[in-house]
Amino acid sequence: MFVIVMWPLVARPMTLGARNWDQMNAQRAVVVRSIERYHQFPFWDPYTCGGHPAWASLEADPIAVSPVLPFYFFLPLPIAIRVEIVFWAIVALLGTWRLAGRFTESTALKSLCTVIAVLNSRWGLQIAAGHSWHLMYSLLPWALYFFDRAIEPDAAPARSRRDLVLVGACIATMVYGDGIYPVPHTAFALVVYAIVMARTTRSWRPLTAVAEAGAMGAGLAAAKLLPLFEYLERFPRIIKSDEAMWPQYLYGPFTWRESDYTAKGPFAVGMWHEWGFYIGWPALIGLIAAVAASRGPRERALKWAGLIMFSFFVGGFHPLTPWRLLHLLPFFKSQHVPQRWMTASVIMLACAGVSGAERWLRGAGPRRPLYEGLLSFAAVALAIQIGTVSGASLVHSFVYPSPVAHADSPFRMVHRLPPRPDYVPELWDVASLPAVIENIGTLECVTDNGLHVTHHDDEGRMPAVGAWGDTDPEYRGEAYVAERNAPASVVSWTPNAVEVHVDGANPGDHVVLNQNWDAGWTADGAPTVAYKDAVATIATSASQTILFRYAPRTIGWGVALSALTLAAIAFMLTRGPGA
Repeated sequence: MFVIVMWPLVARPMTLGARNWDQMNAQRAVVVRSIERYHQFPFWDPYTCGGHPAWASLEADPIAVSPVLPFYFFLPLPIAIRVEIVFWAIVALLGTWRLAGRFTESTALKSLCTVIAVLNSRWGLQIAAGHSWHLMYSLLPWALYFFDRAIEPDAAPARSRRDLVLVGACIATMVYGDGIYPVPHTAFALVVYAIVMARTTRSWRPLTAVAEAGAMGAGLAAAKLLPLFEYLERFPRIIKSDEAMWPQYLYGPFTWRESDYTAKGPFAVGMWHEWGFYIGWPALIGLIAAVAASRGPRERALKWAGLIMFSFFVGGFHPLTPWRLLHLLPFFKSQHVPQRWMTASVIMLACAGVSGAERWLRGAGPRRPLYEGLLSFAAVALAIQIGTVSGASLVHSFVYPSPVAHADSPFRMVHRLPPRPDYVPELWDVASLPAVIENIGTLECVTDNGLHVTHHDDEGRMPAVGAWGDTDPEYRGEAYVAERNAPASVVSWTPNAVEVHVDGANPGDHVVLNQNWDAGWTADGAPTVAYKDAVATIATSASQTILFRYAPRTIGWGVALSALTLAAIAFMLTRGPGA
């Protein structure tokens, strides 16, 4: 099945995906260009939106701290993306296999669980649509696996501590991978699982364990989280979410054999990539029956977590639905499309189903080998059936050629890139990737939530955009003196640092850098000022050279907290077995 799903990527190895992939490709290209060419960490993205924080953004720098980063340095972008997709798919398969193994030793049942929970059509649809953050769900089964081991009553203290560290590491990796949905869904699943286990076993251990794992995950990810929270204070991500499906149509996403991610479902509003989760009628019926047959405290916890998340899937057809109520909470106001909860829900329920099926097999007595053989045949047939649908989604998406850089000239800002015959951006008709590879900044963009092109006013300007494109009447160069026509030139340029020389300025004039202002910008080490939302500083002499430099204000605290967490983990893991 894995080969069937991934074959479209292999068959056309040099193509790029459609819809959101321009945004995702551009974000990866910014990381590679910043590190490889300028030897800087990608704190700032000067290429999109008129310049915006990359490290502090919800969906930027997805590979800056990632095991797949090295591949991007020596492979072409289309190949590196395929390596990333395949890598995380393998991680998901192995994690689900190990998690299912906590509830059965049957190879057939573990195979069925892996097929249903991981490589269903949802995987193909989300990747086809360019939702690369979906790859971070690969770590959800690993987090559950390590957590379930850590809270075993007879678990050795040393192993339990190590497992909780690994849970925290999974969460932190999701954060660094821009898992905007996998992170809260995994955290929610762990918390519900811990609560039910604590209630069932009458022990505080599951609750203290989930608190420890969460603290370690947050600490390890603090270098990313603190800049992110600071940026969200300026540009809160609050999204309306009333997407809904009437309960009588809940079977549809699991049974409609549709692979085109742009399709309109007969029972859903919006494109199919947000709804489709094809596994087929036989697998759906078998899963429901197996879940109902499961027994035990761990199974009860899995079912509670899975069913609560499934209730969110129904969405917001009424103000009192579970999702609409959850969406009132501050953290979840940043989320929309509740159908995205289905991935976590199905992983939990599939594992509970494995336990239920294992009960049936144990009751089969000497006929168990026969039933194992039948289940193995069913797993293969299901893999082929689902894999064909899931893989076909990638056929519809990865069809565009990779753009070729026409030039790599000194950096300049444009309002938007003109159309080019060798590249089709598709979503919102805004091209970002060609700008990055040609060292050009653009104002119109889809790479940042606060400066997104959909927020534009009647004149085509987005709020908080202070930069100007070279065809705009207000454009005065990449550096200028606001109050007069005194010469200002860029002496040296990198994404995070720009050196500007001015002549003929009066003390008190604003020396402006043609990038959007953010509090992380400094000029000769002092905080900058916002001049009409652009980066600026006050001239102190007629002729001077000014070094503008960017780094998130909270990055020092974040790195220190992450380092302190690492030190605390090292101390904890080196304690004696009886500690």
